[in-house]
Amino acid sequence: AGVNFFDNAWCYHNGLAEERMGAALEGVRHQAVIMTKACTHGRGKEIAMQQLEETLRRFKTDYLDVWQIHEVIYWNEPDSIFAPGGVIEAMDQAKRQGKVRFVGFTGHKHPDIHLSVLSHNYPFDTVQML
Repeated sequence: AGVNFFDNAWCYHNGLAEERMGAALEGVRHQAVIMTKACTHGRGKEIAMQQLEETLRRFKTDYLDVWQIHEVIYWNEPDSIFAPGGVIEAMDQAKRQGKVRFVGFTGHKHPDIHLSVLSHNYPFDTVQML
């Protein structure tokens, strides 16, 4: 029906949402723009990369179009995202490896938290502020 952008997250329904979407897009993945997110306990590089690998398996693909840090809502998160071993290192690595095309973050609370993330001058491709 012309819909080609699909939003998801690693944590939705314990991964079932990604599995179902992967099954639905099988054979037509090249026509879809897939966005999913590293969830809150994936703020460290190692866990975020583990989440990414699980996501790729669930979607039955070797790359994501957009990978975002999900729900940056706490005041201490901007610093932890950019700390050594933080999720931003996972995003850089995933882009270098061709596993993701674009990276960003989502926020659901106070706009000053979003501004704090942006103050790190990281070249995010996307920002989703709700």
